[in-house]
Amino acid sequence: MEQALKKGVKFGARPKLKPGQVEELKARVAAGEEKSRLAKEFGISRPTLYKLVS
Repeated sequence: MEQALKKGVKFGARPKLKPGQVEELKARVAAGEEKSRLAKEFGISRPTLYKLVS
């Protein structure tokens, strides 16, 4: 694993959303849109939405 890290290999899951999408999501939550609907629209779970918004 140490050798892989030295070569630049990345571990873990890829981010679900791009930074621009996260900002849009935060703005829409702040505007009062329904969180469950936003989660479906962005293709993420509600717990992921709450994690990104907090």
